[in-house]
Amino acid sequence: MSGAPARPQLVASDLDGTLLPPDGVFPPGLAEGVAALRGAGVAFVVSTGRMVRSARTVVSRIGLQDGPIVCYQGAVVADLADGRALT
Repeated sequence: MSGAPARPQLVASDLDGTLLPPDGVFPPGLAEGVAALRGAGVAFVVSTGRMVRSARTVVSRIGLQDGPIVCYQGAVVADLADGRALT
């Protein structure tokens, strides 16, 4: 196997304690980094223990407004655009 390293097709991340530090302030450049991933064709999905409504509010601050979000410790997958459960 040679050539460029494989690029992921999907990045999934927890919200609290991972993207969002304990002080509640997103690190500088986080929204830009997520946008760069998405611009490169990499899907970015937040997976959290939060309820859908709370999670949608927070992730909108990093520019995520569409696509799936995994909530309630994986019990619900919802559409970010309208909060509708997909599972």
